Amino acid sequence: MSDKRKWTAKWSMGFCGTDSEEEIDLIDDWGWSEEHLAGETDENIEQEVSEYAHQCAMEMVDAYAEPVE
Repeated sequence: MSDKRKWTAKWSMGFCGTDSEEEIDLIDDWGWSEEHLAGETDENIEQEVSEYAHQCAMEMVDAYAEPVE
């Protein structure tokens, strides 16, 4: 059972100046209820916030291929 409603999602692209973070209030920002929060473990919340941070990092990446001429 968790009572930690505020978490920080952090991500880095591995280069100087590419670190970012976002403070998340699970109730105010993500719309969780007190009951939902109480029913989750810290480990589950950490996993969900980590997945969110990974998604944020991936949205910053642009990857593509080009033919060599």
